[in-house]
Parts: sequence; structure tokens; C-alpha cells
Amino acid sequence: MKTKLLEIRDEGTCILAIAIQMLATIPGMDEAAPIEVQDWFLHRRSGYPRDGSSIMLMCLSDATATNDLCEWGSRGMGMRTMPNAHKFIIEHFDELKDGDVVDVQVILGEAKEPKRSERFNDTTMRRSKPYIRDETAYPHEPDVFTMAEYWEKNSQ
Repeated sequence: MKTKLLEIRDEGTCILAIAIQMLATIPGMDEAAPIEVQDWFLHRRSGYPRDGSSIMLMCLSDATATNDLCEWGSRGMGMRTMPNAHKFIIEHFDELKDGDVVDVQVILGEAKEPKRSERFNDTTMRRSKPYIRDETAYPHEPDVFTMAEYWEKNSQ
């Protein structure tokens, strides 16, 4: 399976997500060569097409995920940002790279230029906290930090 880490943007929205192409392949070999057991059991039995055209999209902040772009509304994500981004990701999966910005306003023709990734902003950010049963599991990680501090600390 191929994965892409993406930044989905819309007006006032920044959603970090992972897109997973639901196609089993043998690592290091031709990407079109399926693994027999995974192909049948994990993909076909679960209803995924063999050609890899199904893209599972998951929001990294809360693990909300679906491979059906029409299900975002029933998952509490609305019917604008995620369905339009998901459709674009399905149609352009092979062209996208890790870290790319998928800008819904550009997709819908409301803007001409895509937004700049928030990873380049030098502003104070509050880290989204994923669901963790034990809040003391990460006591060493600050809750508020600047992106410059983050890159300085993690670029070495």
C-alpha cells in the first residue's frame, strides 16, 4: 500500500491527513504485483477493488477515516472540505507527494493560488491532542510551541 501525508486546506481550515491507496504490493518489487493472500483476504474480502482505485483518507487529529467520499457528512465533517479534497486525492493520488497542500478553494475555483502550508508559518501553534487514555503519557512534550522552535529542535 502507498501512503501520502497531506495538508487539506479550505477557508479557515487546516486538516492534516494520511491518504492510503488500498492496493497490496510486494515491497521492493513491481508495485503492480499483488500479494496473493493480502490481495484476496484484506482487500477483496473487505470489498476494495483490485486496481487500487480506493483511497482511504484519515484525519490525523482524531483518526476519522473513510474510503467513501460521500460518508464525510455522516462522520461529522461536513459536505464541503473533506468530500471535495477526497475526490481530488482519488483523482490525483499518483501526482501527490508527502506534504502537499490540497486546497479546496482552488479545487472549487474560488481561489487561483493554493494556500501556503502551515508548516512554513513561524507562529505560535497549539498542538492538537489525539485521544490518549493517560494524559501523563507525554509529559515531556510542551503543549504550546513555535514552529521555529520545532524545526530548530528537530532538524538536527
